[in-house]
Amino acid sequence: MKSFTHILGAFLAMVALVTGAALPEESQLDTRTITESQALSIARRQGACISLDIVPRRVDRAHQTNFQWVIREEGRTDWNPNNHVHVLIDAQTTEFDHRLTVEITNRSQRFGNAVILSRYAGDTNTGPIQDQIRIPVGTAEGRTAAFVSRCIRLPSLQGTWWWQLEN
Repeated sequence: MKSFTHILGAFLAMVALVTGAALPEESQLDTRTITESQALSIARRQGACISLDIVPRRVDRAHQTNFQWVIREEGRTDWNPNNHVHVLIDAQTTEFDHRLTVEITNRSQRFGNAVILSRYAGDTNTGPIQDQIRIPVGTAEGRTAAFVSRCIRLPSLQGTWWWQLEN
């Protein structure tokens, strides 16, 4: 029994030595250098970006607004399609990773449809829709506004992207 205890103790000591030697010491880690991908939020680095392919109810091309310039300029913009809904789009890394952050605030207790993102092949919103993404908007409860924040992966940056409220 003593030999088993000695063998087990020697084995555990060897495992501790090997494990300790394989791990770098804290002083060897350089925390000052951060790559661009490390600077992204952890949700984006882990790929937590969704693509929604729920078919919208109806697209009214007369009420679409072009936001392709925001993607090209890697900027941010907001949009107030009515008195209750406020949409913020952040495209600061879209050229790099095709991801777009969309934040929607809805203060209406009646409107609860969706914001539709549509991509057309050309510079206008004519012709067939190439891609479409539907982002559901919740309704407000009492005085508490509904808030949605999503990371959307755009399937393509070619053509022109437009947004609108679902009818």
